[in-house]
Amino acid sequence: MFPARVGLGALLLFGAALVPAGPAWAQARPAEPKPSAPSAQDCLACHADKDLKRSAPAPGRPDSLFVDAAALKASPHSRLECVGCHATATAPHDSPLPPVRCAACHDKSRAALGEAAFAAAWEEGKKMTLEQAVEYALEGGSG
Repeated sequence: MFPARVGLGALLLFGAALVPAGPAWAQARPAEPKPSAPSAQDCLACHADKDLKRSAPAPGRPDSLFVDAAALKASPHSRLECVGCHATATAPHDSPLPPVRCAACHDKSRAALGEAAFAAAWEEGKKMTLEQAVEYALEGGSG
């Protein structure tokens, strides 16, 4: 015969195996399949339309939601998918996406330039229209 401690432990393990995990309604359900992230082509299916505009004005943000595919392809961001910056994007999407935090990726630029030079460049960039910013980026920042 087994010592009492071993017998009691074996009995507890055996009993635990027999006890159901709970009522069927409390069982874990398989997770809903997560939609795959849209590709740049998925996004451009709508955003390549020059007439695409916000449904309501957003202070400090352009009304146009048009993305020039050629300008994007020629930009430093060309190797990124849209969801690289717009992480919550789905295609299609009915609600506005949250603003992108450019500084999340551009902290190295800030460190390389120094705080004063980066702040001055940031302020200059904020004054540009979208078209001016694209032109500046396409010229390699020499505009």
